[in-house]
Amino acid sequence: MLVGWPQTSPDEFRGSVVNLEPPTEEDVAVALLPPGAEPPKALVDDARKLLEEKQELGYVGYEAAREAVETLRERIEPEVV
Repeated sequence: MLVGWPQTSPDEFRGSVVNLEPPTEEDVAVALLPPGAEPPKALVDDARKLLEEKQELGYVGYEAAREAVETLRERIEPEVV
């Protein structure tokens, strides 16, 4: 993966160029679920709010998503005594 490549890619590589988008609230929510599970709307809503909060704190992209996942994980995992 080349991030921030300043030049135009050669013609033979143009078909493999992918522009990555920042993770969405759905991406954050499914990170906490088993593979293939659909996230409940309440979890997606919480993820959206947390992403917004993290972005307001200066986190961006994958860093904001990682912080949101960790915060959600702490909230939903049962406490072990």
